[in-house]
Amino acid sequence: MISTVKRVRRGLRRRWAEWPYRRFQRLPEASIYDLTGDPRVTTVVTAPAASVNIAPTLEVAPLPIELTRVKSVIRSVPEQLAVMLPDAGIVGQYAVALWDGRRIRESALLSPRSAVQWAWPAGMARRESLTLDLAAPLCSPGSDSVYFVWMMHGAMRVPVIRALAETLGDMPKLIVPHSPARFVHETLDLLGVAPEDRIRWTHSRGQARRLVVTSETRWGPTFVPATCFGFREAMRRAAGDPAPDQPRRLYISRSKARRRRVLNESAVIALLAPLGFEAFTLEDLSVAEQVRLFAGAEAVVAPHGSGLTNLVFGQGIKVIELHTPSKYTNSFMALSRACGHTYAAWMAATSGLDYDIDLDALRGLLALQDLY
Repeated sequence: MISTVKRVRRGLRRRWAEWPYRRFQRLPEASIYDLTGDPRVTTVVTAPAASVNIAPTLEVAPLPIELTRVKSVIRSVPEQLAVMLPDAGIVGQYAVALWDGRRIRESALLSPRSAVQWAWPAGMARRESLTLDLAAPLCSPGSDSVYFVWMMHGAMRVPVIRALAETLGDMPKLIVPHSPARFVHETLDLLGVAPEDRIRWTHSRGQARRLVVTSETRWGPTFVPATCFGFREAMRRAAGDPAPDQPRRLYISRSKARRRRVLNESAVIALLAPLGFEAFTLEDLSVAEQVRLFAGAEAVVAPHGSGLTNLVFGQGIKVIELHTPSKYTNSFMALSRACGHTYAAWMAATSGLDYDIDLDALRGLLALQDLY
């Protein structure tokens, strides 16, 4: 009975938090590609349209269709854009852009059907409004605490925003999550964004005289190669070159994670060590150290997790990703394709969050990648 009352109260608080945003949620959605012909919108093409060769996933056992659906094929990626919208609104906890009576799709990774993603927690919906001159939002659900979301859908946009800034003659203030993790600040430091040019979004709404929005970093089964390469070069220049004695074959451990840990990790490391692999726990490294580590890598074996985001900093890596059915996505397959890596995957038979690795299957994947 008590738990039922708590659930009802929680639901009511959530609905109250959502209420101020429901009228914005019902606004029609527009893509920045729909706005390029409007004379009020300043548009810069940051990368031309391109064709991407989608390499197939290497496998030694059946995998979910999400990891194998796209075989070797050429896919088209549209031109990449940055636009400047005059007199734009900003609403909700993820700084959703509103312009000309429409919400702008690329300004945040939101489900259009979920008002709770727009809303601040209950009691925080009505915050002071903020007025800005020139700004660019870099917020999405998870961008404050999930390394992958921040890097791929936040930080990766910064070099693109700079391309538009050269046309405008002025760099926008960057709207960052309200409670950013350490890696958010470390990344912006590497990208040369001064602390005074970062705005922690703690407001419920705002207005920008000029608001910059960039196109999405991912298209279907691949990320945008030109955007990945621009981000990689900017981060590698700032982080410096890998050390000459740095290991080139990496095993990424999740031993410090709360879930999706490899239960027989000692046996996995014992199998990999004679092949030149060295184990790393990325929580112990700064962003700059992670950039240098992956920049010098030739092979990476890792259980699924945000550490594989660092594949964007490498070139020609042989990737082996180890999945569990309880949590898997095709994100790192898509990233590997965009960056020109060779990607292989394996799926555990268990349904639990933590799992054992089949050593024979791992040997098979290593052989497919010419690493065994």
